[in-house]
Amino acid sequence: MSNRRYDYDPEPGNDFTYDEHGNVIYGRGYIGPPRRPMYYGLDVNSFLEEYIKIDKISRVLYLNSPDKDINDELKVLITILRIYEENDNKNRLKENLKRFVRFCLPNERRTDDLQLKYFRDILKLI
Repeated sequence: MSNRRYDYDPEPGNDFTYDEHGNVIYGRGYIGPPRRPMYYGLDVNSFLEEYIKIDKISRVLYLNSPDKDINDELKVLITILRIYEENDNKNRLKENLKRFVRFCLPNERRTDDLQLKYFRDILKLI
């Protein structure tokens, strides 16, 4: 019987699992090589690269009339992107997106390089 404690149900036979965004969640006392994420989402830098490639007119049109039946996280993300489109400050956008990631993920996993599926979702909607 193992004496390890988990805040989640680990994968059978492993002491790590993946969250709904594709990030790796390690069990307490995990020993082994770093695992790769499942890539359900995007990190902040990848999202910015993809977002900036979209035509500005298309971005602004969607942000000003988003779908009505979207979740709260996407509504917050749309607000962050509207602020960017108004003042065109990429550093402020990056800072706000990192804050958004920290808001969406549990405290023990807050770092700047984690991915969110909401970034991929909003790119599909635009």
